[in-house]
Amino acid sequence: MADYAWTKFLNIQFTKRDDVLNSELQNILLDFEKAIQLAPNNGNAFFNKAVVLMSVSRYELAMVSYREAVKISENHVNPKFYEELKVNIRTANGSN
Repeated sequence: MADYAWTKFLNIQFTKRDDVLNSELQNILLDFEKAIQLAPNNGNAFFNKAVVLMSVSRYELAMVSYREAVKISENHVNPKFYEELKVNIRTANGSN
């Protein structure tokens, strides 16, 4: 389920229509939620969900999902992603 959701996310990256993109992203996030319910120790699902959340500017939720992925497996530690996420959160909150 998580692999399917990730593949869907990768496939819509070239979509030009915002309405299609937003609808598909919401469906993909729901797919990740289902995958996490079915396999709560799937670090890939949490990490990929964080990537999708960041792509739709849901930075705080992306951080929660990222931290869950790292808790499950150190393989998901990604300092570059983490720093980018922190910068986006600060920017969204009006901090520098």
